Amino acid sequence: MSASKRDAILLEAGTNEAEFLEFKVRGHHFGVNVHKVLQAVVWNADKLVRTPGAGSGYLGQFSLRGKPISVISLQAQLNLPVLQTSTKPLLLVMEFNQRITGFLIDEIVNIHRISWTRFNSFEQVARFGEQIDVVGSINVGERVVQILDLEATMGRMDTSMAMREDIAVESEESDSNIRERIRMLYAEDSPTIRRITLHLLKKAGYTQIHTCATGAEAYEVLKRADREDVDILLTDIEMPEMDGLALCRKIREGGHHQDLPVVFYSSMINEQMAIKCKSAGGDRSFAKPNAKEIADGIEALFRERYPSRT
Repeated sequence: MSASKRDAILLEAGTNEAEFLEFKVRGHHFGVNVHKVLQAVVWNADKLVRTPGAGSGYLGQFSLRGKPISVISLQAQLNLPVLQTSTKPLLLVMEFNQRITGFLIDEIVNIHRISWTRFNSFEQVARFGEQIDVVGSINVGERVVQILDLEATMGRMDTSMAMREDIAVESEESDSNIRERIRMLYAEDSPTIRRITLHLLKKAGYTQIHTCATGAEAYEVLKRADREDVDILLTDIEMPEMDGLALCRKIREGGHHQDLPVVFYSSMINEQMAIKCKSAGGDRSFAKPNAKEIADGIEALFRERYPSRT
C-alpha cells in the first residue's frame, strides 16, 4: 500500500461520516458503503460459469484476476421486475465478511459522503418482514436511496458468511473465571447480529455484557459510568447517529474512559479498515462472522491491559 493511500485512510478515520455508492437496478436506487467496493467492471456473460441447481439470485462463478468469485443477480435476489435497460450491466465487486462477491447492477449513479446522523435506520420497520434486504436509507435531494444489507442477503444464501448461534466458540486455552469477571459494553445496531453475538459471547463464558444499539448510546453510557464499571468496549463500525470509529475517537479525546480498550467487530474489516481502526485508537479489530476469534481476542486483550486481575 502506498504512503499516500495509507495517509488518506488515516485522515478519514473517526469523522462520523460514510461514503455510499449509489447505483440503479431496474430503475430502483440503491446504495452500499464505498469501503466494501473493490471495483466495477463491464459485465461479460460469456465468462460466467453457471452452477446447475443454484437458487434464485445466484448465477454462478466468474473469474476475476484468475480467481473465481460468486456472481449474484440483484434483480432476482431483490425480486425486482424484469425490465429492459439501455445500459450494459456492470459487475460490482465487493468484499465483506472476508469474502469477495460480484453483484450485477445496471449503472452507477454517484458517490455521496454523509454524516451518520443523516442515515435513516430501518430497524423500526423490520417487523414488516423477516427477510429485509435494506438496512436503511439516505436522502439525496428529492431522491431516497435505499442502503442494502448485503451481509444479510449473502448470509441467507451462504451459511458460511452468516452469524449463527451454533458456531463453536469454546476454547481449551480460555479461562472461564477470567471471562466471567470481564465487564463489557457492546455496541451493534443490527438487532439480529446483536442477539446472536450476545448469545455466542455468553456461550464462550462472558456473562457481564451491556448492549447498546448505536455508538451514540454507548457514549452516553460511558459518560455516566465510572471507569471501573467497564473493562472493554466491543463495537461495530457502521451504525446510525455515531459510528464505531467516531465513538472510539471521542473516547480517546479525553475523560475518565480515554484508556478503555476498544475492540472493533465488523463485516468491513480488511487490511485498510484495520488501519483505520488503529488510527482511531482501536486496540483490536476482527471480521464477522468469526465469533471464536472475537471471544479469544477479548480475553487476550484483557490479560494484556489488566495483568493484575489475571
